Amino acid sequence: MKFITRVFIFLSLAISAWATSDLAGKLPPQVKFNSILVNEFEQLSYVNSIIQDQHGFIWAGTMQGLARYDGYEIKTYIHKREDPSSIAHNWVKDLLTDGKGSLWAVTHSGLCRYQSQMDLFDCFKLYTDTEKRHQVHFYAMFEDREGSIWVSTSLGIRLFNAETGRFRAAPKLLTAAIPPTANSTDNFVHEIEQDHDGALWFALENNGLVRYLPSSGELKHFHANGLSAENKLPNNQVREILVDSNNTVWIGSLGGGISRYNRANGTFGSFKHSDNEKAIEIWALYEDAEGIIWIGDGSGLHLYHPETGKVAAYAYLEGTTGGPGNYVARDIVGDSAGGIWVGYFPSGVDQVDMLASKFINYRHKPNDPSSLPDGGVLSTLEADNGMIWVGCGFGLGLLDRSSGTFKRFVHEPGNTGSLSGSTVLDLAKGKDGSIWVGSWNKGLNRLPPGGSKFQHYQYDPSRATSLYGNEPWGILSTRSGELWVVTEKGINRFRPETGDFERVMPQDGDGTLLDSLYSRHIYEDRSGTLWISSFAGLYGLNPKTKRFSHHYKHDPQDPHSLSSDQVLSVFEDSSGHLWVGTNGAGLNLYQPHSDNFKRITSANGLPNMTISGIIEDGNNDLWLTTFHGLVKYSHQHKRFTVFDKHDGPAGDLYNRNSPSLLSTGEIVLGSSRGLTLFAPSDISEYTFVPPVVLTEFSIFNSPVEVKTQGPLQQSITYAKEINLDYQHSVFSFEFAALSYVNPKENQYAYRMKGFEMDWNKVGHRRSATYTNLDPGDYTFQVKASNSSGVWNEKPLEIAVHISPPYWKSPLAYLCYTALAMLLASALIREYQRRLDYERRKLAQERAIVKRLKEIDTLKDEINRNLDKKIAERTEKLQQKQRRLVDAQSELKQLNQKLSEVSVTDQLTGLKNRRFLYQVMHDDIATVNREYLSGFAPGDERNDLTFLLLDLDFFKAINDEYGHKGGDETLIQVSEILRNTMRDTDYVVRWGGEEFVIIIRHLPRQRAIGIAERLRKTIMEHTFSLDGHKGPKQTCSIGIAAYPFCQSHAKVFSWEQVINMADRALYSAKASGRNCWIQIECAGALPHSWEPQSLDKASVNTAIAQGYLKVSSNLALDKLHW
Repeated sequence: MKFITRVFIFLSLAISAWATSDLAGKLPPQVKFNSILVNEFEQLSYVNSIIQDQHGFIWAGTMQGLARYDGYEIKTYIHKREDPSSIAHNWVKDLLTDGKGSLWAVTHSGLCRYQSQMDLFDCFKLYTDTEKRHQVHFYAMFEDREGSIWVSTSLGIRLFNAETGRFRAAPKLLTAAIPPTANSTDNFVHEIEQDHDGALWFALENNGLVRYLPSSGELKHFHANGLSAENKLPNNQVREILVDSNNTVWIGSLGGGISRYNRANGTFGSFKHSDNEKAIEIWALYEDAEGIIWIGDGSGLHLYHPETGKVAAYAYLEGTTGGPGNYVARDIVGDSAGGIWVGYFPSGVDQVDMLASKFINYRHKPNDPSSLPDGGVLSTLEADNGMIWVGCGFGLGLLDRSSGTFKRFVHEPGNTGSLSGSTVLDLAKGKDGSIWVGSWNKGLNRLPPGGSKFQHYQYDPSRATSLYGNEPWGILSTRSGELWVVTEKGINRFRPETGDFERVMPQDGDGTLLDSLYSRHIYEDRSGTLWISSFAGLYGLNPKTKRFSHHYKHDPQDPHSLSSDQVLSVFEDSSGHLWVGTNGAGLNLYQPHSDNFKRITSANGLPNMTISGIIEDGNNDLWLTTFHGLVKYSHQHKRFTVFDKHDGPAGDLYNRNSPSLLSTGEIVLGSSRGLTLFAPSDISEYTFVPPVVLTEFSIFNSPVEVKTQGPLQQSITYAKEINLDYQHSVFSFEFAALSYVNPKENQYAYRMKGFEMDWNKVGHRRSATYTNLDPGDYTFQVKASNSSGVWNEKPLEIAVHISPPYWKSPLAYLCYTALAMLLASALIREYQRRLDYERRKLAQERAIVKRLKEIDTLKDEINRNLDKKIAERTEKLQQKQRRLVDAQSELKQLNQKLSEVSVTDQLTGLKNRRFLYQVMHDDIATVNREYLSGFAPGDERNDLTFLLLDLDFFKAINDEYGHKGGDETLIQVSEILRNTMRDTDYVVRWGGEEFVIIIRHLPRQRAIGIAERLRKTIMEHTFSLDGHKGPKQTCSIGIAAYPFCQSHAKVFSWEQVINMADRALYSAKASGRNCWIQIECAGALPHSWEPQSLDKASVNTAIAQGYLKVSSNLALDKLHW
């Protein structure tokens, strides 16, 4: 039905970048179906036809309209009665791209050609009467190799001239063979194809098959009830025809299954591809680039390889992902990048990623005991019989690849022959064929050859020959047959003769054996050295001497050291290079000539910096498992290629060293989502270079419609230029790379030439917005990459013309020039007039100047005498002024010193009480403003907290050391206070041995911490008196904050708050000294209450009634008031 399209796609697939000859003769191991915009396509009902146009868009003809898909969203075209440029009917039955690249939609009411430049349709209809009251219905459309267009209608076959838009009758012989039947659909043609010999094949609704050769006029009609065997079909309801690359004609019918035409004897042979009862309902047939036949039938999808005869079946399963998106595949086509597209009944479209289909995934199924054990895959091991042992989080599985089923082994309480633990960390095969299994926190297990019961080896702290550790993270059977096990505690060598273990531990820097070494992996290189991956670096061990030859650690100062001490994996490739994977610090390549490492990080292409596993395939390429994807490193190209879950593997998180190279050359590995198996030779890079298209243009965030007089005169997808005016100050483009393999990972870059030079690399974002560009000519460019990072370096370009406002137009500038010339002429005339005037004036002035010179000479003589006298008098005045200024400066300095002395304590250098009275007014005003601005309970406000500090037993210092000793103590205490408090706080000597500290603009809750720090600092300070060590000194502190009552800021003055602090200090003294006490308002105080009345009885009463709250470093019941 779509000969031109299918030939184009077939050729494209044959040369597509990632299709290789190695894949010939193989069915895809596990086809991955990706359902596209399920909800959107569900609204369009079932899909009749899918096609890719010459630009790369995917089109789907459905029951409810025509949909265009760009990899991100669909644009739907429906019939609008008031719009003659819309499609003729919502029921789109077939799609075709003709030899000129035009897209045609066959609707129920007419043929519609898509006018891409204007984003509309030209529709051609046919009527049964001249009055055009009865429309002809359309079914299918086909262009043969000669360019003739054949159309199936309710009036039979018609030939259509696309240039004139006219229909004409088909050849008489063909019309006679397929006559329209009144009130019957028997002769409706559903499909037309042309074979390599030029013969046209017509599939009829209920009347068999017609073969017609236009060159000779030869015609054959095949029926299910044909009289002769050569004309006999299995069923007359033929819906699908496929001419494959070998010129074999495949016929699909509803109820008769598939038949193939035998050209040798001219008969049809039945082809049975499935035993399912619904498999005889054939809706779609397609041959891909590798010769595989895709079959869409009533039971789902089947893939058949003609050379091997193998068939793979895929069916829709409700609630699952990765399989077909719905029940019945009605159309199957390929795209230019090698992908396969499937349209379904009752709805839906799938994109099949053929590259991802090369990966085989096994997942846990909760209700299937023969599926992979749960908990993610942690380790793998190939068995001798080709089966695969798989260690999982919740059990050990043995995969039978022929059936795809697993035999499970788990820990069974009470069964000593079961696994000691179900979480399997690592697997190894011993020299005797035993399978060794490491169970997390449960030790080591051994399954003897042919045995069914596991032997257990566990850590016994009382036995030095037991397995050292409960977590066998790494198990290795060396080439010499020795078994080594590394655990969370260290390194073990199994001694088969005694059935126990020898501990082999490295030494620390002092030569002492380590008690433990948390190890995660053990590996043997070609020289026999054992490499232990530990969380203390990488160790090299000589297994014969049991001595450690190497220990590599991370050095933050050395960029060539190991990138991390946490080593997870080690591998030696076929060239002898040693690779080291770390936890969070990337990959390391050992450089033996310099005995150091080259670091490989995300900057080199790694998707994640944790390398959990490393293995090499048969092509000498490395495969790395990380915490975010599978990575292939090509030695040939020195390049990393990342495969995430969208590219085929089961998951992205590979948290254990699980890869194994099978004897078949395949690689098996596990992630948190399941087991993945693939043949590295089948996995190629996705190098399709994506075309880039513009999908929308908006001004002020509103999409612009195509109008002949508007900014956009053609569809934005095909437009070459956009014309804007200066008022269009905000405009934006949306774009898409037409690469459909994981399109969310396509990347974009754009720029506006004429405005910017550099490309804006915007990752996955598909839009660009520009604001306030100056009038002028620009070129918008955009380029894109596919999901593998392959860029289309030829950018899409569209010219952008921004016209200036009328006052900046060329006509305006012409008017400005004319006005400027007239103005210049007037100015010249005025200048000439003024020049004549100035000449006359100049002559007069010359005469005056001569007289003035004479006067000036006389004046100069007088001035010289006068200046001399003035200078002498000025000098005398300046001398007097300097003496006056010096006297004023000296007086000012004396006043400043006097002022400073008046507010400074002469002994300690601290501020005195006078200073506090001078400065407190401003601070109190600041706090009051903040509190009066609004206060919610629980808010922290900036308070003024007063600490009244008194030295304990200071009189004893004066009595024992004299007043000089007391003065020295006060000076040292003042230094402690200066060093402890902030520069913004006030420290004041209040009198004698009392000090006042004002903590400014901090919440009062933080004052007690400061008070405690002051108390401890003074208590721990060693006082020096007269050059000798003096006695220890303590202090007592009373604390109160302004405002005292937070809910009524101005009720108490700051002097009253100091009295409150003094009351607290008194209590501290009475309670044993060397402590601090804070008094706070706990709520609204009685109006009659005054701070001066704060004696023992009133304090206890206020506390009991909840008016006051007391805090102290002493127990509150020990306080005395």
